[in-house]
Amino acid sequence: MFSSDEPIDVVMCDVDLPGTMDGLSLARWIHQRRFAPPALLTSGRGIPRSTVGKPADNFIAKPFRLAALKERLESMLVSRPLPADETSEPQPR
Repeated sequence: MFSSDEPIDVVMCDVDLPGTMDGLSLARWIHQRRFAPPALLTSGRGIPRSTVGKPADNFIAKPFRLAALKERLESMLVSRPLPADETSEPQPR
């Protein structure tokens, strides 16, 4: 998905992923890309810790209410940095 031309507004994934990369590693990988979309992590096991021991940013615990998810996603989309070719107002996709 990241190598395609398809726009991505936000990535949501669980902290526990199969394979060698967990959700925190994926969020770090995404964050390192220029104009990368924000990543929202979720888990039913508690708040994950970043590598410096503080709670991970952009986390919502399971089970969550759809209203809480909507609020979190909206705040992430409003506060994301925009590339120079995008308008200053995020457009729904």
